[in-house]
Formats: sequence, C-alpha cells, structure tokens
Amino acid sequence: MNQKPNLWQRAVEFVTGKGFYLAVLVCVMAIGLSAYFLIQGVRSTMPQLADKAASSTATITVTPKVVPTPRPTATPAPTPSPTVAPTPAPSAAPQETVAEYSWPVSGTVISTFSVEALSYNDTMGDWRTHDGVDIASSLGTRVQATAKGVVSQVYDDEVMGVTVVVDHGNELYSVYSNLAENPPVKVGDAVASDTVVGEIGDTAVAESGKEPHLHFAMYEGNDAVNPEEYLGQ
Repeated sequence: MNQKPNLWQRAVEFVTGKGFYLAVLVCVMAIGLSAYFLIQGVRSTMPQLADKAASSTATITVTPKVVPTPRPTATPAPTPSPTVAPTPAPSAAPQETVAEYSWPVSGTVISTFSVEALSYNDTMGDWRTHDGVDIASSLGTRVQATAKGVVSQVYDDEVMGVTVVVDHGNELYSVYSNLAENPPVKVGDAVASDTVVGEIGDTAVAESGKEPHLHFAMYEGNDAVNPEEYLGQ
C-alpha cells in the first residue's frame, strides 16, 4: 500500500533534486549582489579621495645652505712719513720808515684849510671857503710832488691859475695851483716825491693880493680834505 510522503520527506527530495540547483543559484546571486554593492561603494569613495588630494597643499621645507662670509683682509696702515719742520726764513732787516707824503715846498702857511667856515679873501674882498693851504715862498721856487703818482691834469684855471693834478691812487689827488707858466710835466707822467711839477708863480687871479705862494690842496674823490692831515707839521 502506497503511503504519501510527509513534509520532511518532500523537503529532502527537493533539496536533493531540483532544490540543490536552486540553492546554488541563490548563493551565486547573493555573491553577485555583494560584489556589485562593494564596487559601487569603492567608486563613490574615489572622487572624494581625489578631491582631498588635489585640495591639500604639500609643504616642502628646504634648509638653505649657509655659505660662510669671507673675512675682509686687513690693509696694513701706511707708515707715517717723518715730519720735517720747515726751515724758518731769515728775518728781514728792519727798514727805516719813510713818510709817504712830504711838503711840496718849504715856507710858511699863510692861509689854512677851511671848507666849513668862511674866511676873508683880501684880493676878492669877500668871504669864501678855502679848499687847501697857501704856503708862502719866493717866486720861482721849485714845487715837488707830495708823493708818487701819475699826472692826471695840467691846465690853466681862470681863478687859481696854472694847475697840476697828481693821481695817487685810491681816488686820492694832490692839486698844485698858482704855478708859473709851462710846468715841466704833462698828463701821464709818473712822478715821485722829489719830482718837480712846477715853480711858484703869480697866475692865480683870486689870490694875487697875497705874497708869492703855492696853493696846495688834496682831494679824496670829490671831497676836499685838509692837506696837513697827510703832511703833518
């Protein structure tokens, strides 16, 4: 008598029969799904790792090589030359002091220098200034230059007569008036303190009432100065 197989027997028959192949298929599918999900997980992680690697900055420390600085070579100090004391120049022998200006003629002063106060003129009969000194001496007495210089003018003045002017430099001039005709110097002549520039005459109309004399004046530029300040006594 045939009996129907129970549930356990059917399961055994399925597993040992067609069920074996079904179980193998299920295992293969499970392995395939696991491999699929594993590959997907790796792919999703790779871009993040690449971005992180690209954004990170690598720090490289380079230690410079220290090159020693050469020490400067000391230059030997120059040997000082011995100091030679200069030989003193021999002292000049003392020279005799000579007056720079001298009286142009010997005689007596009969009229003094007066430009700030008026003085009476006997010839003209009036009061007027006097730009020099009148030195009385005889007619024909030779008149010498008071100092070295150059003759700058020789002329016949209508009031003061024959006149010679000597330029002593630095705008200092000496003026010799009331001279005789034809003085022995001309413009441009160099003169010394003993050079004769003329003789005492009577050519000064304004002073013809006085005894024979030399009218002697000195000028600094255009200003008359007292000749006695240069000549002394």
